[in-house]
Amino acid sequence: MPDLVEPVFLMAYSDADPVSDYRCVVNASASEVIFERMSLQSGSAGPTLLYVLDLMTEPPVPPPSRLNDVSPAFRPDWCWATGRITFMNSAAVYIQDSVSAAPIALSNTPNMAYPTWSAAGDFIVTENGEPFPGYPNPRTTKIDPVSGWVIAQVSGTPLVWGGMPTLNPRDSARIAFAGQWIGTQTSYDQDRNYIWLIDDTWQIDREVAPVRPLDPQANVRGPFRPEFQGRAPWFSPDGEWIVFESVRADPKGELYALFIQSARGDGPARQVTDVKWNANHAKFYPNGRYLVATLVQAPGATRRGIAMLNVSAFVG
Repeated sequence: MPDLVEPVFLMAYSDADPVSDYRCVVNASASEVIFERMSLQSGSAGPTLLYVLDLMTEPPVPPPSRLNDVSPAFRPDWCWATGRITFMNSAAVYIQDSVSAAPIALSNTPNMAYPTWSAAGDFIVTENGEPFPGYPNPRTTKIDPVSGWVIAQVSGTPLVWGGMPTLNPRDSARIAFAGQWIGTQTSYDQDRNYIWLIDDTWQIDREVAPVRPLDPQANVRGPFRPEFQGRAPWFSPDGEWIVFESVRADPKGELYALFIQSARGDGPARQVTDVKWNANHAKFYPNGRYLVATLVQAPGATRRGIAMLNVSAFVG
């Protein structure tokens, strides 16, 4: 088992300028990172905004700059094939052609979260919270990045609620998402998620796609097993690995650690970070051997920062 990985923070954090940074993603050349930032000046929290940081400048690193004027703005993703950016708020999913372009709100996309590009940039998958007859809410939905119209309502059998999705970069029909079997539950509880796999090619003729948990030992239909809990999955660039966050390593079930597991589910999940860092929302660098993630700025702290993690030993 490889040793747990210590983070390398991408910026210096100071009590003189208190901020909390969250959900992050790098571009195709690993030269810039986009992330959410909340200012905590004067003890009050400002709106969540998107910032971009230059990763190629030698220390001292200049401060990040605002990505755009949308407020609030959440959950960015960067298409490595086209350089286009997507993000969201409760009103819409947005598209931004580059870091210097103006964002455009897509019509028909209220209550869609975690927009994620296909490898070629020809469609986006989202966690869709808009009701649609006969389908779980939330669920995974494919949308057109020009019109915002739904291309397909991706559902599965057994019926599961679908949270944050990610697409396999080598095969965009293969989707992983955080979700849970509905069973007798009346509402979605993201703290009871497993990581699920789906082959979207089964959507032909509106057939219902088979889905299964990433870990074959997790119950498909049965009581929730916290030792397989997981959220916020993300595929490696080669499609062979999935990184996700889980509280399974914390005896109290409160603090998150990152885990990496074979994307086929044919091996155990391996813990990457100590729970003291409460790490989550990790994404791979283009080389597939580093992660960018959000962690607390120091063990026991509440403010969060953006860090790089060398996971070469986990994906070799």
